[in-house]
Amino acid sequence: MNDYVDAVTNIIMTFQWIEEALKNYIIEANKKIRERVEDIIPFRYSYEWVSKDALGKLVDKFSKINSNKALIKNLVDLTTERNKMVHRSFLLTIEDKKNNYQKFGDIKSLRFLNCKLHDVLQQIGEETEKICS
Repeated sequence: MNDYVDAVTNIIMTFQWIEEALKNYIIEANKKIRERVEDIIPFRYSYEWVSKDALGKLVDKFSKINSNKALIKNLVDLTTERNKMVHRSFLLTIEDKKNNYQKFGDIKSLRFLNCKLHDVLQQIGEETEKICS
């Protein structure tokens, strides 16, 4: 069970990093927008716009200000996986325990998912670098 708990914990932590990276991108993009339009129209934004948003809402906001269609599709697809993991991964039934704690797949597939999440996190970082340079 320890391998399962470790794998799920790492995945949930990586999802949280993705959420923070998306928040950072959205704030940086809004700064750029404000810099371009501040003499023409007022553009007010705040970290509070995104501070309490979960992944689904962040992906929606990100998709409105980013053109990387493949990354956006990956994020949309991962949102469902995130919701399952966050809301159900530690609720193990007796049957789950009999099946060696593999509610969300074997350890190898959980580790593969975590690698995929790290790739997505890196892509968000690359997108952020583009707007910050």
